[in-house]
Amino acid sequence: MPSLTTVRIVDIAETSGNWSVRRIRRALRCGERIDERPKSVAQKLLITPGGTLWLSHPVRVDLLEPLPENVRLVSGPDQAQIAVVFADGAGGR
Repeated sequence: MPSLTTVRIVDIAETSGNWSVRRIRRALRCGERIDERPKSVAQKLLITPGGTLWLSHPVRVDLLEPLPENVRLVSGPDQAQIAVVFADGAGGR
């Protein structure tokens, strides 16, 4: 029968796609908090609540959603805290 710690690691690993079992064991040993929710694209890009955002192709904003609260889209990269440039593939598609 597996130990309680092993069961916890497996349970957490199944729900937290970015965590390796080794990382989870170290976190449990050190008392580190394990965030079971995967980060959104906006979080990975460090888009913060109340921030300003410029997109090279504003019609692609849906790729970044859900955006944090009160994020404001601006008309130029010089006005933005975060600028996102979308590039088409090498084939120009």
